Amino acid sequence: MTATDSLRLLTAQSEVWAAHEVDPENPQFNCAGYLELSGPLQRDLLDRAVEQVDSECEALRVRPDLARTDVSGAPAADVAEAGGFGVEFLDLTGAASVADGKDAARAAMAEDLDRPLRLGSDSLVRMTLFRLAPEHHLFYLRFHHVLLDGYGQALYWRRLARVYSALVTGNEPPPGSFGRLRDLSGEERGYVASADFARDRGYWLDRMADPPARMNLGGTPEPRRRVLRTAGDVAIAMRELHLAAAVLDVHWSVLGIAALATYLHRLTGQEDMVLGFPVRARTTRLALTTPAMLANELPLRLSVSAAVTTAELVVQANESIVQALRHQRYRAEEVHRALRARHGHVEYPAVVANLVSFDSALTFGACAASVCQLSTGPVRDLSMDFYGGTQDGPLRLGVSSSGAVTGRSDLDAHRARFGEFLAVFLAAPGNSRLRSLELPVGNERAGTGLRSPVPSATTTSPAQ
Repeated sequence: MTATDSLRLLTAQSEVWAAHEVDPENPQFNCAGYLELSGPLQRDLLDRAVEQVDSECEALRVRPDLARTDVSGAPAADVAEAGGFGVEFLDLTGAASVADGKDAARAAMAEDLDRPLRLGSDSLVRMTLFRLAPEHHLFYLRFHHVLLDGYGQALYWRRLARVYSALVTGNEPPPGSFGRLRDLSGEERGYVASADFARDRGYWLDRMADPPARMNLGGTPEPRRRVLRTAGDVAIAMRELHLAAAVLDVHWSVLGIAALATYLHRLTGQEDMVLGFPVRARTTRLALTTPAMLANELPLRLSVSAAVTTAELVVQANESIVQALRHQRYRAEEVHRALRARHGHVEYPAVVANLVSFDSALTFGACAASVCQLSTGPVRDLSMDFYGGTQDGPLRLGVSSSGAVTGRSDLDAHRARFGEFLAVFLAAPGNSRLRSLELPVGNERAGTGLRSPVPSATTTSPAQ
């Protein structure tokens, strides 16, 4: 690719770059997902659709230039010419079954995700089409987090589906509406100079003035594995979550946060806790229509005690989320730096709760298409990704961690136990004290290093 335009990295991109360079051999900033396509797929039209969306989406063509830096010390960047992406093709129809082919494809994706990328030299985007059967394909997209966040990826998937669908019918695709990165950079500079920036800064420094101790989950490390991931559906339908949320007049994601906070409290006994809470950090039309890396991981602080009721915790979680979203553009890295200046060694939250409200089904020409997310970016001691949407269907839970802290058996245990506990939380009456909600304990804990649940007091009614 030939570079045709230069620009300054957005602040979120600079923060990713700085974190990547601390441990450049760690693949934690690799993000990926795939489209599962069932139906007749025309590869030539898919290539044309990719080429067109490539020309519209500057984010995937950004190339950090480590030889040049801006005034902050972060690398400058170039936007390469369009047309440089090629979709790799791998035919797996020779596998014993479609299921075996899919397993082979997912294994190849996992291997690719575990490969560290060098900023400034490696290709930061990869697209591969896996053919499992004549009318069954997986379209894989991997990118470095310095280019794009999860919301930007969703914008990309939707536009690609729309362009391909138009080409299949012989029509010209509708005009694209993606914004320019240079305009986003200008908008960001305007925010930093605004009264909103000062208000947001004041809110977060006050909210985190006396940070609590970092949560300790226990676990058995697997230091040879830099990043560990597992995912699967839980026995909760989105319909159940939506109905429960409607009764309490909150979004379903609030219930996910409240249930996770209760789970962690019952596991560790910690009452004053901070969860990492990724948000899209987009409040303007330009930001909402431009694929880019803007995401921000806010410190969501909750007070969780055994005497609190589930309804009270849901109200508190909802208010905390509302306030966080009102101040979502102020970078969490700046909050962390301010805390370290005040208190010395302060670490980022041990647990991250990522709520992804995105309907995975897309119209992709004559194909039925669904999105499966594999990785959303950096991990901590424990990262919980909740994948849900407005449509009915199961809630998908992705769990990841750093192998230096938590092992595979620990991850599997967390996913199984929290999936069960979520059902317990949703079924509990609103006046149930958190002390009355027992964590499931099963054979999946055998051989793990997870902490045992904090014993609960004997209860005679849900309100005790």
